Amino acid sequence: QDIITKTLGSQAIWAFLPVYLEASLGVERFIIGFIYFINNFLQLLTMSLAGHLSGIIKRKYIILIEMIGSIVFLLNIHKIKLPIDFMLLQILLAFSWAFVCMGTSSIIADSSTWDGGGEAMAELIMALNLSNIIGPIIGRIIYRLSDFSTMIYLLLP
Repeated sequence: QDIITKTLGSQAIWAFLPVYLEASLGVERFIIGFIYFINNFLQLLTMSLAGHLSGIIKRKYIILIEMIGSIVFLLNIHKIKLPIDFMLLQILLAFSWAFVCMGTSSIIADSSTWDGGGEAMAELIMALNLSNIIGPIIGRIIYRLSDFSTMIYLLLP
C-alpha cells in the first residue's frame, strides 16, 4: 500500500515538474531532460545495492529510509531555484525510489506463497501502472486550482 500511495503522489509531481522548471524557473529543456536522466541512471545503479541491503536489513527499515528521503526531497523541491540543486536532489530521489522498490518487492516475495508470488508481483506492477495514470490526473487538478508548491504539500502525506 505504501508504494501505491507514494507513486501516486510522485507521479503527480513528476508529471508537472518539467512545467514548473521551465515556466517558473526558466530552466532549459535539455537541462530538464538531464535532471530526469540523472534520476533514472542512478536508480539503475542503486537498485542492486538496495536489493542487497534489503536482504541484510529489515525490509521495513529499507522502506523507512525511502520515506525519509522522499520527505526531504518533497520539502525542498519547491525551494530550489538552480538546476544544479535539482540535479543533486535527484541523487536522493534515486536512492529513495530504489529502496522503496526493492523493499516492497522483498516484502511481497517474503510474504507470498510459492504459487502466489507471481500474482502478488503482478498486482504490485499493476498498482504502479495505475498510479502512473491517476497520479498525473490528480496532479493536473491540483496544479490547475493552485500552484506547484501547494500540490507538493497536498500530495506529501
